[in-house]
Amino acid sequence: LSANEKGDLEYRKTQLKKLQEEVVDLEEMDTSVNIMDLGLNEFRLDLLEYMRTNHDVEHTPFGLHAVVSSIKDAPRGVIYVLKNRTASVNIDHKNQLHPFYMVYIDEDGNIVVDHLHPKKLLDTMRLTCKRYSKPDIALCRDFNKETRDGLRMQKYSDLLGKAISSIVNVKKESDVDSFLGGFMGELFTEEIKGIDDFFKVAESMKDVKFIWFGYLNKFLTTSYILKCIKNKPDNVILPGYIKGNIIKGAMYYASAMLFPTHEETEGIVALEALATNLTLIIRDIGVYEDWLTNDVNCFKGKTNGEFVTLIRRAIEEDNSSIHKEGYKVVEERTLKKVGSELKEEYKKLLDK
Repeated sequence: LSANEKGDLEYRKTQLKKLQEEVVDLEEMDTSVNIMDLGLNEFRLDLLEYMRTNHDVEHTPFGLHAVVSSIKDAPRGVIYVLKNRTASVNIDHKNQLHPFYMVYIDEDGNIVVDHLHPKKLLDTMRLTCKRYSKPDIALCRDFNKETRDGLRMQKYSDLLGKAISSIVNVKKESDVDSFLGGFMGELFTEEIKGIDDFFKVAESMKDVKFIWFGYLNKFLTTSYILKCIKNKPDNVILPGYIKGNIIKGAMYYASAMLFPTHEETEGIVALEALATNLTLIIRDIGVYEDWLTNDVNCFKGKTNGEFVTLIRRAIEEDNSSIHKEGYKVVEERTLKKVGSELKEEYKKLLDK
């Protein structure tokens, strides 16, 4: 085993032992079973297995490329895997693969998958590559002919420029839209449109009481957000950071949970709502595509007007079937179940 692999296995052994011997709080584990591990763990295991059978992979040079054919769910284009040498670019900690950045761009310069959705991008890469155990000679010949054996690369240089620009643009947009970190949220990015939308929805529903839970660090919050909070509607309560029985009670007795974030790494807040049979109302964003379904286990909206309508439905309609389906989602993602799955995978790996 390489030094890196040994270190990784030791880290996983510690996690496994902790999962075997005690009930742990994901927020408090020193050797965190964190959201990145849960979301991308399958790829980590694939990589370890590949390294086990390809011992020279650590000496692979940068600047490699591979050619595969396009398929229905993966249009013609390029998946760039880039390494950023400036740590400060990931200052908001949203890119799970930092310092590496992956962007999927089609031949017309449209972003298919941006760098903030690594699991979707890695799934796509796996899907396109799993048919191959060795290079496709015919495709490689076509590529070499098109580029004159790598001498005529202007097309791919232009696409690379657009891919890099998308990273900067997405970062600016997500700085405005994100609502990340902390238990039940923490306001700390440059501008957060999520809380702004929350206030606007509340302004449209004067007869409904709204409560926004989350820690506010005034030193890390922009004047825009501070102004929004200062001018919040009278029917909005901001109790700050709350945990324990108080937050549990609030979730049990509330009529609905509105979570208007524009970007999320993993929906822990959504799971907390579903676990209390609370009607969940979320923004229709990519991170929820594979496991939350509109009108089945939650309500999804894209505009403030839609959120208002969905809140009315949550308050006035019988949503017991949605609660039931939502709880099934929770049961599939309990710590015990996830821990058991991780335990089995690690045991398979360690027994080899």
